[in-house]
Amino acid sequence: MNKQQRLIALAALAFAAGPNSLSGQDLDAGESAGTSHVTGGEFRGVMGHGAGGHFTITDEGGRTVIRLANDFLSDRVPDGYVVLANRPDALDSAAVYVAKLESATGAQEYLVPPGVAAREYRYVLVWCKRFSVGIGAGEIRRRS
Repeated sequence: MNKQQRLIALAALAFAAGPNSLSGQDLDAGESAGTSHVTGGEFRGVMGHGAGGHFTITDEGGRTVIRLANDFLSDRVPDGYVVLANRPDALDSAAVYVAKLESATGAQEYLVPPGVAAREYRYVLVWCKRFSVGIGAGEIRRRS
């Protein structure tokens, strides 16, 4: 699949997700009445790579969870990670590797390491650790 075809596929997925995709309706597996929605965002491809779909960050009984929605899609990479960072295209000393990316598509969830305050970061990244390159970045929307 070439870059133009990937972008068309990502746009189709985002359109199919609809305007309520950040409401948590796509993420009901694993969410409960005790879940507090903190924030969310939408991935975009970076550094010439393709990525799309939505994510939420929730607090659940003292732990923080990053959930990638059903519409999540990224280029496949040999050593992909979910990372909290302050820039969309580079890692600084404050960046935190949350977990190895389970899949390049679909719903998945990751526990933020204890002691890490997700609210102190600006982006959730899909990052290729082996080549030190960003694949996708989602700006964390701030609640007012």
